[in-house]
Amino acid sequence: MPVHADVAPPTWEARLLPLALRASVARRAAAGKPAGDPPTADDLAAGAEIYDGSCARCHGKIGGGARAYGAAFYPPAPLLPGDRTSFTESELRELVTHGIRMTGMPAWGGMLSERDIARVVAVVARFE
Repeated sequence: MPVHADVAPPTWEARLLPLALRASVARRAAAGKPAGDPPTADDLAAGAEIYDGSCARCHGKIGGGARAYGAAFYPPAPLLPGDRTSFTESELRELVTHGIRMTGMPAWGGMLSERDIARVVAVVARFE
């Protein structure tokens, strides 16, 4: 079975893996820490800065603009600005903290503080 990232996956893989990802993230997020206080304007500004420096290359720039790497991944990294995510904030926190293996999404929990993760998650959750 080919494992190339530049060819379309088999139909079963394209259907099964997103379902498994959603179920895993939802289960782990439900068992995680509850959300803290609502973000302040300063938190959102700091989160936008973190997003721009750490996330935009793969997920797209705030206010539009191409992503340099994300479209070439398998599965492609979602273009986040301009597209509301269906993940809850606790699910986003789970994804950002622990990453998603074999996708290019790193685990930021070892690189960002919990507060900074909460800030960037607050920004991503507010994209429309």
